[in-house]
Amino acid sequence: MKVRSGFVSNSSTSSYILIVPIDLHEKLTETMGDYEKRVIGYIAEVDTILGQECMVLSWFSGNVDTFDYADLGERLDDADSPYTVLNKYEVQAKKDSRTWFHSDDM
Repeated sequence: MKVRSGFVSNSSTSSYILIVPIDLHEKLTETMGDYEKRVIGYIAEVDTILGQECMVLSWFSGNVDTFDYADLGERLDDADSPYTVLNKYEVQAKKDSRTWFHSDDM
């Protein structure tokens, strides 16, 4: 655990990894719009972990931005930011006990 005292700026960067069973990933993304699917797809790749096919998502927040916004394409004005899309996906995925999540400050 980090203990901070005195002036603390919000200048750190955090990294995240989320491992979701492929069947759960498919269920979570089936109701998403095209933009949300592009956000998730931008940082996700299929891998086999302990014999189970999973979707592995890896991203940063803070001083380092994970996304090249030009690659995500156009989003509607009322669409969520990429990090909000990720947060919603993460919250739903972590409800399943087969999901693994880790974050680390850099």
